[in-house]
Amino acid sequence: MADRPDDIAIDYARGTLMSARGEVTERTVNASRVMARAFPDSYTTGLVTQLLKHSGFFRDHAELRLPLIEEAVVAARQIKDTEPTWPGLVIEAIVTQARCLQTLGRSADAMRVFAELEQYRGLRSRLERFPPHKNHWDAWPTALAESSRHAEAVELWYEALEYERALSYSAGLPWIVLELTDALEVLGRFDEAVAVFSAHLVSKQSKYGPDLCSLVHLARIHQAAGNPAARAATLDEACAVLSTLPRHDESGRPVRFMAALNHFLVCSTRADEPPRTDGEPGYSYGSYWWSPGLRPRFHAEAETLLAEASALPHGPDRVIRHRRATVRLASEFLRHRPERLAEPFDEGVGLAEEALCGGSEAAPELLARALLDRAQYRATRQDFGGAATDFTAALDLIKH
Repeated sequence: MADRPDDIAIDYARGTLMSARGEVTERTVNASRVMARAFPDSYTTGLVTQLLKHSGFFRDHAELRLPLIEEAVVAARQIKDTEPTWPGLVIEAIVTQARCLQTLGRSADAMRVFAELEQYRGLRSRLERFPPHKNHWDAWPTALAESSRHAEAVELWYEALEYERALSYSAGLPWIVLELTDALEVLGRFDEAVAVFSAHLVSKQSKYGPDLCSLVHLARIHQAAGNPAARAATLDEACAVLSTLPRHDESGRPVRFMAALNHFLVCSTRADEPPRTDGEPGYSYGSYWWSPGLRPRFHAEAETLLAEASALPHGPDRVIRHRRATVRLASEFLRHRPERLAEPFDEGVGLAEEALCGGSEAAPELLARALLDRAQYRATRQDFGGAATDFTAALDLIKH
C-alpha cells in the first residue's frame, strides 16, 4: 500500500462512504482507495467490491474496464485469506480480468491470467456460502476447451461436478454435466460420457430426469460411440416419455429441461463443424458460458450458412449445411422467439426427404435426425401430437 493519507482525507473519505448508503460511484471508489490505504485490514475487501461493481458500468467498454479489474486483482490478493469473502472476491477478480482480455482479443494474455487460478483450486469448497461466485469457475475450463485443451477442461469439470453434487441444491449441475460430457466426447471417452450423463441427468434416481431432450441427447452419444442397440433403446424410452408430456402439461407440471434443448442442439452440431483455420478460438459447444464475442459470432454465421446451403444441389451436404444454420438460429431464438424456428425445422425435414428420394445412403440417418430435431422443437411448443408423429417416423427410419 502507498503512504498513509492524512486525517483530512480520511475523514472526507469516511463521510463519502457513509453518505453513499451502498451506492457505487467514482467518488465512492476513490473514497475506498483512501480508506484501504489508511486501514488495509478493514477496508481492502470493500475496495475490491467497489472496484468490481464500478467496473460493471463499463461492461461494453472493456478497454476502460480492464484497469479497474487489474486494480481489483492486486487488492484482492492483499486480503487476508481468513476473511470469509476472500475466496469469492479473488476468483471473481481474476476471472473478470481474463474475460476482459478475451473481449479485447488478447486470448493468449487471458489464458495466462486463467492459469493463475491454479493456485486457488483448493478454495472451491469455501464458495458454498457465496453462490454468486461459484459460476466464475466455469469460465476457466470453457476457455481451455475453446483452446482445444479438453483434457485439462475435463479435469476441472470433474472437480466442478463433485462440488455441485455436494450442494443441497444446485441449478448449475445440469450444465456442468453437459460441459463435461461434451469434452469427454471430444476425447473419445464415450463410455465415461454415457456414464456421467446417465447418472446425473437421465437415471430414474436423478432429480433432473428422465426427460425427452436429455434422452435424445444420450441416444446421440450412444450413436457416436458406435452402439446402435443402446441408441435405439434410449430413443424408445424417450418416445415413452413423450407420450406422458401432454398429461404433465395439463396438470401444470413443467416440461422439464426443455430450456436446455438449444444447448443439446449446439452440442450435436460439433461433428458437422469444420475445424477453424483462422487462428480464432473455437467453440466450446457444450458450455453454457462461452467466452465473450464467441456466441454472437456463432449466431452471425447462420445467414452465411443458409446462403451456402441454398446454393448447393439437393443431397446430404445441403442438409448438413442447413442444419448447422438451424442450430445457430435455435441457439439465438429458441428461448425468446421460438416461433421463428418453425420454418427452418420444416425446411430441414424437407431437404432430408429430398435427399432420401435422391437415393443417398446417408439420407435415412439425416432424415431421422431432422425429424428428431423437429419433434423436440414441437414438444417445446406443446405440439405433442406433431412431436409424436415425427418421433415415430424417426424411430422407423433408425430401426429399419
